[in-house]
Amino acid sequence: MIYLWLKAGHIIFVIFWMAGLFMLPRLFVYHQETAPDSPENDLWVDRERKLLKKINETIEKIDDDDYGFCEACGVEIGIRRLEARPTATLCVDCKTLAELKEKQLGG
Repeated sequence: MIYLWLKAGHIIFVIFWMAGLFMLPRLFVYHQETAPDSPENDLWVDRERKLLKKINETIEKIDDDDYGFCEACGVEIGIRRLEARPTATLCVDCKTLAELKEKQLGG
C-alpha cells in the first residue's frame, strides 16, 4: 500500500515538474512584447489548455486507481514510459501501432 502511495506521489511530482518545464520557455519568450491576439499567443494558450486537460485526466486516473494501465489493451504501462511521459495513456506497443495507423491514413 505504501508503495502505491509513493508511486503516485512520484508520478504527481513528475507531472508538476513537466508542467513547470513547459511554462519556462514561455516566461522567456514573453519578455518581448507580443500582441495578445497574435497566432503565437493562441498556440501557447492552446498547448497549455491541452496539457492541463491531460494532467487533470491523469490525476483522476490516480484517484480511481486506474493509472498506469494501457487504455487499449489493459497491460501495465512500463515505469520508464511513465517517467518519460507521466500523462501516457497507451503502452509502447499500442502507441507505436497507433502512430503507424495514423501514418498510413495520413500519408
